[in-house]
Amino acid sequence: EQNTSVIIMLTNLVERGRRKCDQYWPTDGTEQYGLITVTLKHTKVLANFTIRTFSLRHAKVKKGKAERTVLQFHYTQWPDHGTPDYALPVLTFIRKSAAVKVGEDVGPMVVHCSAGVGRTGTYIVLDTMMRQVEEKHSVNIKGFLKHIRTQRNYLVQTEEQYIFCHDALLKFIQCRDTEIPQNQLHHYMDELLKPGRSGRTLLDKHFKHMMAHQAEEFEYYCAQKPCNTKKNRTQKLLPVECTRVCLTAKPGMEGSDYINASYLQGYNRSKEFIVTQHPLTDTVKDFWQMIWDQNSPAVVMLSKPDENDNLPSYWPSKDKPMECVTFKVSLQDEKEEKVGNDISVTVRSFLLEATQDDYVLEVRHFQSPDWPAACTAISDVFHLVDLVQEHAATNEGPITVHDVYGGVSAATFCGLTALKHQLEDDGSMDIFQLAKTYHMMRPGVFSEKDQYLFLYKAMQTQVAGVTENGFGDIITVDRTDESTESLV
Repeated sequence: EQNTSVIIMLTNLVERGRRKCDQYWPTDGTEQYGLITVTLKHTKVLANFTIRTFSLRHAKVKKGKAERTVLQFHYTQWPDHGTPDYALPVLTFIRKSAAVKVGEDVGPMVVHCSAGVGRTGTYIVLDTMMRQVEEKHSVNIKGFLKHIRTQRNYLVQTEEQYIFCHDALLKFIQCRDTEIPQNQLHHYMDELLKPGRSGRTLLDKHFKHMMAHQAEEFEYYCAQKPCNTKKNRTQKLLPVECTRVCLTAKPGMEGSDYINASYLQGYNRSKEFIVTQHPLTDTVKDFWQMIWDQNSPAVVMLSKPDENDNLPSYWPSKDKPMECVTFKVSLQDEKEEKVGNDISVTVRSFLLEATQDDYVLEVRHFQSPDWPAACTAISDVFHLVDLVQEHAATNEGPITVHDVYGGVSAATFCGLTALKHQLEDDGSMDIFQLAKTYHMMRPGVFSEKDQYLFLYKAMQTQVAGVTENGFGDIITVDRTDESTESLV
């Protein structure tokens, strides 16, 4: 009736064990809803949101005008009465959903959560204020919210959501759109490294914004418990509570659920990777317990065993399986593989077998201690990424990646994997958003500007075939200087 072409859904069907929304679309194929026939044409699942394409047909409308396309943008990481942990993916979601044009003379966008007030109001405020910043270079969150509350009560339901509107909008003003089309990456790189009026480059400003987030002491609550401090190789790389990987706790043993490991998101899944440190001698079985609990199909090892530095070879020999509490670990096979010109990878196959039932987990282990330093050409870093993906692409569990401390090498591997997926799927990449999000999910993984720049240089090799004549519209790089920052 309203000629709507876009639906924004900001709730999950079930949250905290309570049903928040009935599924109003077919899981697969076609379903009839009264006089309306709805067909699910396509589903695209990303780490923070899902995009579904529907075809709608009305039984009483003539065939020529009967079929209509409707897109649903479903944000899957937004808790009820709360706010998302990370603002940048929300800004991307709003930007992409607001930019959709399906046909001419389309009607209003439909926005809903569970009650249609808290999360719905937050989306509407952010979408409108982002447009106002672009067109009028001004914001008025309070005034706009007062206005729309005269049209529907209680929009933006909590103080936390009101604060989130300000925080998210600040990030939008500071960094604007950082997604880069592949045919504009070379030009963007030139702009990234060019000093502005203040003498600082855009890279400097990005890195400053990236590092501005400092985790609070309480976010390391479990990592800094006295019973857990010996399980950390360094105090500079600790898991924060919201992304900490928890082991199956042992009754009566404080800290038995702790391991120094964090989830990192990929392109398609919010928990696509686990980044951890090289196991200590006392945490080897904790490491394998995590692999077992998380159904991790692959382990990428970017460190080199050295018993003198307490970097143990944490896997069993072929003739002697490792016994854990509820399962055992057996080495099935070990071989050397050459990938690219410089990188040698030791590939091991492990079988984890339950002692109480018939459940088994096959794990492939990729050891490449010299990655990425040994790569003569930057493009060679993707040989290991591709090798791991060949095995892990069809598995649901997270890929476990570790270097000595669970830091820059591990995060770089995860980041390049996610960015390569984005490039292949979308023809674009958002390196800033990924690096900023990783810094928030595991603070300290990127500590130097050159580590951030390496991601750009590596991705540049993936689009090296695009020539200068291949550029479409040259990307507009925002160069707001300190005066704008102080205005914010």
